[in-house]
Amino acid sequence: CLMASRTLFRIEQGLNASRRQLAWPRSAVDRIAGLKFLDQYLHLVGCWDRKDRARLWKTRIDGNHPSQGDLAPDLAASFVAHAIGSHPDLDGWSQWQALDVETWLIDDILRKVDIASMACSLECRCPLLDQQVAEFAAGLPKDFKIDWRGRTKVLLKKLYPDLLPPQLFSRKKKGFSMPIGPWMRNQWKEVVRASIEDSWGKGLETCFNREVLRQIWQEHQDGRQDHGLRLWTWLVLFRWNQRFKPDWVA
Repeated sequence: CLMASRTLFRIEQGLNASRRQLAWPRSAVDRIAGLKFLDQYLHLVGCWDRKDRARLWKTRIDGNHPSQGDLAPDLAASFVAHAIGSHPDLDGWSQWQALDVETWLIDDILRKVDIASMACSLECRCPLLDQQVAEFAAGLPKDFKIDWRGRTKVLLKKLYPDLLPPQLFSRKKKGFSMPIGPWMRNQWKEVVRASIEDSWGKGLETCFNREVLRQIWQEHQDGRQDHGLRLWTWLVLFRWNQRFKPDWVA
């Protein structure tokens, strides 16, 4: 799959001049093609992959802590492996969807919608989460949900091409996300920089590599990479550590 995707990418670059400036990998599907099944999911839902965590994690602490950046025990991986394992009869993509329904949908998306809508005295409804519709969708073969190029909502797009404007089917998906990237470059620029340069305390100082965080912060400020979510997770951890001063390092 990885070789086929790369080959198609090169062919498209040769045939379409507008694509010659694009860099590989082009999509999320391309980026995870060479990874193991569990790592594919973690790569899609997280902002720190194993390689970057390996750079960020500093040194071995004791027998129960990670060494050379190989975080162990990896609590996220353990949780996902257990959750996916509770659906052994489903194919891989359906296992991912079941996990999303049981975690991300309930604890994140629907919760945010409920809070925001109730704050405005609005009653929101999610028609595609009607029990019968959801059960029908869950039982569909994978080819009805995602095609070989990684394009999703295949059945919906085939059902309503004459009722909806065609640009809706090609428009990039966009959620109600916050502009974290720009915040890290503007309003919170100095706040994040200070969180990297200030005294961390024993826990963070022992575990994390300050130079790696400096590099990530600078790449984000220069516009070379969008590390907004990574810087946000660091800032949250830093503030949590400041407030609660946990004895989390032996």
